[in-house]
Amino acid sequence: MKWSTAEARDNLSRVIHEADKEPQVITSRGRPIAVVIDVGEYEAFRRWRDSRPSASLAETLDELARVCREEDYELVVPSRRDRPNPMAEGVDEPG
Repeated sequence: MKWSTAEARDNLSRVIHEADKEPQVITSRGRPIAVVIDVGEYEAFRRWRDSRPSASLAETLDELARVCREEDYELVVPSRRDRPNPMAEGVDEPG
């Protein structure tokens, strides 16, 4: 069932009771922003999440590179431009 934030606030005990039967979606301006679920579903999700091996940063970046290659994606990096640096004004250059 879907509830606006105002409806959920005004009917919190009912939202919680209904969450025992099925997830309760909370919306704001018609967009889903939260879901109230049964504690059993939450615990099952936590067990699933905790049982998954967490990828290292290197593995995550490797996966990103693989996806970019598969999608033929090219990151366009704009050329560097110097900009004024008030902290460096008046400082002698080394040398």
